[in-house]
Amino acid sequence: MRALILLGFVASSCAPSLAGKLHGHGQVFGPDAKVNVTPLVASASGQRLSTIVLSVRPDGTFATEEKLPPGDCLVEALVPGFSVASTHVNLEAGGKKIDLDLKPLPRASLRASQIQRTIEDGRGAGGANLAPPSL
Repeated sequence: MRALILLGFVASSCAPSLAGKLHGHGQVFGPDAKVNVTPLVASASGQRLSTIVLSVRPDGTFATEEKLPPGDCLVEALVPGFSVASTHVNLEAGGKKIDLDLKPLPRASLRASQIQRTIEDGRGAGGANLAPPSL
């Protein structure tokens, strides 16, 4: 019995984990920065495993608190103001460290003088009459 408990403990401690860092050109990451880890393998019962969402610390580091299934997974960094960065990794027993380089999205600068005013008063953009009916 003790041998089974010890074997279970050793097997769970050898399960893969993932940690890493986002590099965003000196950016401090806010609470909206997330990293999605999606296992690309099925469980032993053939059921698809769900995506794990990790929070990113202000310094750009992230880590799993739970053990991941061994095998291939997709890691995606989702940070407002940056394009999505992703990588494909193979998790084995122990831990895996990755770095993702984020590229800032171009700033959109739309001046009030550039906005085209083609909507008439009382009419919607599709030309519908917005005036209430009179009785």
